[in-house]
Amino acid sequence: MAARKISIFGAGGAIGRQVAAALLARGDTVTALQHRRPAPQGCRIVEGSVSDFETVNRAIGDSEIVLQLATTKEDRAQFLDIAVRGTFNILDALRRRGGCEQFVLAGGDCALGIWHYPQPEPLTERSPLRAYPGYYALSKVLEETLVEQYRVQYGLPVTVLRMGWVHQPRSLLLHFLAGNVRGQLRKNIFAAAMPPALKKRAEGDGPAFVFAAVNRETGRSIRRTTVSFRDVVQAWTLAIGNPLARNQVFNVVHPAWDYDEAAALISKRLDLPVEHLPLDAYSWEMDTSKIRNLLGWRPADDIFGMLDQALADGETW
Repeated sequence: MAARKISIFGAGGAIGRQVAAALLARGDTVTALQHRRPAPQGCRIVEGSVSDFETVNRAIGDSEIVLQLATTKEDRAQFLDIAVRGTFNILDALRRRGGCEQFVLAGGDCALGIWHYPQPEPLTERSPLRAYPGYYALSKVLEETLVEQYRVQYGLPVTVLRMGWVHQPRSLLLHFLAGNVRGQLRKNIFAAAMPPALKKRAEGDGPAFVFAAVNRETGRSIRRTTVSFRDVVQAWTLAIGNPLARNQVFNVVHPAWDYDEAAALISKRLDLPVEHLPLDAYSWEMDTSKIRNLLGWRPADDIFGMLDQALADGETW
């Protein structure tokens, strides 16, 4: 694949930094809009915010491909300016200059509602957009809607990579550990759902137990999806500059896994009890046959390999 001129919005984020580094490594010229966090070395830097149209124009310049990863999570004061106005600014700047080779959006599985609604069938790229409560999921629905309409109205060649919850091995392991694990209980997304007795058990040093999420109504273990950083970067590098990815949406997740199975593995290795946490949440799975068949995506990781790696690394807290 020939080297391209690429502009990245959100290059200072966790995913954007790794995507930018991969593009630089393969010989692309990368321009990064730098706002709050520094972009990787080797990028041409434009300072400013994606919410400012003139700054966006400068960052796009003569790039052939433009990537939008700039976002904010659950920030009422910022999400419209960054995620929605920012995406609109990029799309409209490209329209006004006459288009581009490809625009790529960092989408999210939250745009499909995942755990908040019953999902009787695996989610595909054609599943309806329906955000669960919160500003971040809403922003992902609005971003995808803008992108699709610019494709329809103006023929802009677009790609949406709809990613699941992205983890490194260590962060995935910490998701299951409840207790005073460097503040993990306070940061755990399900901490608020823990009853007082479980929270009290978690006040000592080190992890107190491994939690497994179950559906409150049925008591059944929840199945869900995640994905690793390196497999996300693989998906981006396969899609960027690839004619087969134009005007396509792709799910980017690992196969669904079961909380009970994952918790049992950790429990055995760390000799910790498993506690089941009832949640008003549903299981889901996502179909990734499209990105596998069309782009040749071959994930290097799965949840059990990632947990094995994190556990083998030794210290976990």
